Amino acid sequence: MLKWIWNVLVILFFISTLSNCMNRVRIDYSSQKTLAQRNIKVPSIKLESYDSSEFKLPTKPSVIVFFASWCKPCLLEMDTLNEIAKTKNIELIGIAFKDDKKRLTRTFSKISNPFSKIGIDIDGDYARSLRIYGIPTVLIFDGKETFTWELGGFLTDENFDNLILPKIKSMNEKDSSK
Repeated sequence: MLKWIWNVLVILFFISTLSNCMNRVRIDYSSQKTLAQRNIKVPSIKLESYDSSEFKLPTKPSVIVFFASWCKPCLLEMDTLNEIAKTKNIELIGIAFKDDKKRLTRTFSKISNPFSKIGIDIDGDYARSLRIYGIPTVLIFDGKETFTWELGGFLTDENFDNLILPKIKSMNEKDSSK
């Protein structure tokens, strides 16, 4: 009887551990997504820049993508991000979650880098300060000091065109009318 209880406890431990690991990386290919309003100020945490310059967010509305070179869904969405970067005239900024320059360089030697800038969140503190716990995640930045909207999970062209692009255009229109 004691051996049976021990086996059940071991199985429950492994199931719990596996469940926690699966929750770290969102795999959601659903096209039925919505944006969550965030309105979170930019954290004061400094990020290392991939290109060794000082990492700064742009001064215009832009799309911030939290990704990692070790994240399979993140790598799968790189084709979509490259297409967006080429055709939509919107700045894409990457934040590499728990990653490093060496792995990023190896990744971008195999696939094209869609980002105009990349900040490296080595220990994940920047993401945690924004309450981001799974990747890939897309945030819309207002170009001033606030992350305004979030789309979690795998990004598709449809989600970008229907959810993110209208928000960016609206922010640009507000800025140009001032």
